Amino acid sequence: MCRTSKSNVKENHDMRNKKIEIIILVLLVGYYIIVLHYTIFSRLPYYGSHIELRPFRFIYYTIKNIKGTYDRFLTYGFSATPQMHNISVVFDFLLNIIIFIPIGFMIKILNKPYNKISYVLIGFFLSLVIELLELITHRGCFELDDLISNTMGVCIGAFLWNTIVSMIRNIFT
Repeated sequence: MCRTSKSNVKENHDMRNKKIEIIILVLLVGYYIIVLHYTIFSRLPYYGSHIELRPFRFIYYTIKNIKGTYDRFLTYGFSATPQMHNISVVFDFLLNIIIFIPIGFMIKILNKPYNKISYVLIGFFLSLVIELLELITHRGCFELDDLISNTMGVCIGAFLWNTIVSMIRNIFT
């Protein structure tokens, strides 16, 4: 009787974990669909295609922005304002990281025994799908910076999940 009871508890625990995995997987797919909508399908198509393969382009624009602001300040005084395009490139890079952090969280919650390179590959693949769809549908630009920042977001999400779980375990042990 004891063995049957322990077996039932283990089966219930396994079934509960399977349900949680399914819920997280559905949330992950749903979130990715929202990201696809935001990055691709909410834009109007345009003619031509744009491919930007210079990595860390935002660093170039940030330095250019600082130099341009300084030059304008010397010429015009405090009326000089930074170039918004340069700021938006940096903002886009950071936003791409932030958007992909929840994906790293959810992949980590699925609790599969992935090694660190797996998160890089998963992040890169999910980002590559978006970039290729942008290129094919003419609803965005294929940018190497997006691949880098999205992949970083997945990795940061997985790292943050590990950190949060470790902190919680330390508090309760």
